[in-house]
Amino acid sequence: SSAEPLNPAAYDDYLNGRFHWNRISQAGMETALGYFQQALEKEPNFAQAHAGVAQVWAGRQQMGYVSPAEAGPQAREALALALAADSTLFEVQYVAALVRTWVNWDWEGGEESFRKTIALNPEFADARAYYSNLLMFLDRGEECERQADQAMELDPLKPLVQALQGHVLMFRNRLDEAVSIYLDALRTAPENPVPGTGLQRAYFKQGMHREALQQAGLYFTTLTGQEITETLLRTFAEGGSEEAWRLVAEAWAARTERPTPNPTIIAELFDRAGDRDQAMWWLERGYEVRDPSLPYVNANRFSDSLGSDPRFQGLQRRLNLPVSQETAG
Repeated sequence: SSAEPLNPAAYDDYLNGRFHWNRISQAGMETALGYFQQALEKEPNFAQAHAGVAQVWAGRQQMGYVSPAEAGPQAREALALALAADSTLFEVQYVAALVRTWVNWDWEGGEESFRKTIALNPEFADARAYYSNLLMFLDRGEECERQADQAMELDPLKPLVQALQGHVLMFRNRLDEAVSIYLDALRTAPENPVPGTGLQRAYFKQGMHREALQQAGLYFTTLTGQEITETLLRTFAEGGSEEAWRLVAEAWAARTERPTPNPTIIAELFDRAGDRDQAMWWLERGYEVRDPSLPYVNANRFSDSLGSDPRFQGLQRRLNLPVSQETAG
């Protein structure tokens, strides 16, 4: 296409895989969307710009800036236009993989698009990193580990790639390694929520509740401006870990400034508090609103007691995800 985006450097970031929802703020997404739309005014069939629009909407949904009910149709429409314009571009297939996996919950379609992306550009680390997480949802452990390792070989210093490998290491119960890779990512991008929340989970799985609660308090404060860390640590010291985690869960549940206040995360926090009923209520809420984080129910984030609950297993089946042997009972 002969179309020139108004900010070539910003568009180069997209083409080189640096444009991603967890690297930019809500305002940054608005700016990126404006550039993509202005590029489309010059060239309506600019496939990469349509893909960029789809990725912005998927990112808005993932971060909870807009509801899936609003973002999903916008992402699908822009993706359809991108595919119609040129489905042979790896950038277009990559966004197709993201939308089909995290917006549509279409595991087969997502995998097909990831495979096409990798075939078109085997050196694109982001695609392999995200593909590893889809394979994790599907309980294909060796394959997900292989893709995550290949992504790290291609781009070992990128926080996104590091964090997604951390998720795979968590899934494989390699907790010490997960902690190490999350810390590496945070040294480069301390504001990035993906390694931050991953580190919190890894600490919790290791039984390091104080460290996990500190990380949870830091993340909550970063997003909301409300300082709760001291209260959490005092509650932990006086009442134990479950009471402290309940405070975190209730603080998240009380947030009203976003359309959907991260129901899967809230379910995870209530699970840590030992409240299976509340955890399941929020997981069902996540299913109703199509929370893009819900597929991570298969990522070793929930307790064995919740995993053995028939309600949890029923949710896995409704999502067309495997019920692992340890949760099948």
